[in-house]
Amino acid sequence: MPVGFFGFTQVFQHLARAKRGRVTINIGEPIGPFSADGSGRAHRDRLDEIGHEIMRHIADLLPPELRGFFSDDPEIREAARGTELYPWADKIEGEVAGGIH
Repeated sequence: MPVGFFGFTQVFQHLARAKRGRVTINIGEPIGPFSADGSGRAHRDRLDEIGHEIMRHIADLLPPELRGFFSDDPEIREAARGTELYPWADKIEGEVAGGIH
């Protein structure tokens, strides 16, 4: 189930001024199940596709200006370029520090 949260960045600012912060949580329709067969690079590519699909569903639950790389606005997408990459995008499956596990 995709869930979009926003408003958390302002909560502490409001609390510091003794005001109540507002957080919004939108829950989307269930998605999936997903399948990622194969191994190696093909498996990693499929997992990336699944991750992007999930993120597009989450982005639909956020205000347009908060959708970043998954925005419909080309300027916002360009400004957010690189944020769609997972920290392990350049890692080989099964690789750990010091070699392959």
